[in-house]
Formats: sequence, C-alpha cells, structure tokens
Amino acid sequence: ECDENIDLTDAIEIHFIELPKLDAKLANYENPLDRWAMFLKGWDNMELLERLSEEDPAIAQARKALEKMASDPRAKEIYEQRLKAIMDRNSDLYEAKLKGMREGKLETARAALLKGADVEFVAEITGLPLEIIQKLKAEIVS
Repeated sequence: ECDENIDLTDAIEIHFIELPKLDAKLANYENPLDRWAMFLKGWDNMELLERLSEEDPAIAQARKALEKMASDPRAKEIYEQRLKAIMDRNSDLYEAKLKGMREGKLETARAALLKGADVEFVAEITGLPLEIIQKLKAEIVS
C-alpha cells in the first residue's frame, strides 16, 4: 500500500504508467516494462514495433494478435462500438460537469442576491452574464 509502504499481496505486481509522459528517447529497451510501455504507446510507429517485436517474443505475439484483430471486420466493429461508447460516456460526463458548475454558479448568484449583493458584483464573481443575474434578481423580487 502506497501510504504505509506495505505490500498488499505478493501474488500480483501492478504498475501505473502515464503513457503520454513516456519519452522513447529515455526508455530503457533492456527493461521489459519499458518495452511494453513503448509498445502500447507506439502502435502507430511501425519501425518501433518491428524493433520491439524482434527483441521480445511476447511483444511479437501481442503485435500479431492486434494485427489479426485489426484485419477482422467484426473485431474492428466491436472495437469501434466500444470506443464510441467510451467517447459518448466521456461527453455525457463532461456535459453533466458543465451543467453542475452552471447550477452552482446560479445557486451562488441567488444566495448573493438574497443577501443584497449588487448585480454587477454577482455577475463578476460568478462569471455569469449580467442579463442572467438581472433575471434572477427579478425572480427574487417578484
């Protein structure tokens, strides 16, 4: 466990790798973990894939499996459907986040107006347009 430096189990080892931060120039190709990380990151670099496949039989096997899958129309369709579902979910989460932030700003604006804050001040602190703040104030007054 990270906080207390206690091993949770000796049955499995987990590594978290931030692939966007991985630099091919700094990778140690003697290290299996670095080779796999470069394989995962460099799927569009054929020269790199060939080099890794020549050096590591397991990577060569994985590469063949991926190439086979990429040439299979059904597998490609499943992959594209999964990718679309992930993108749709991410889009939904982003939209929900924006909606929540907007609702929070409106709630803050209402609370500030109820406490007697000036509409210009409320617009400035919430980042909401002055027209919306004026409508909120009109709703509160009526």
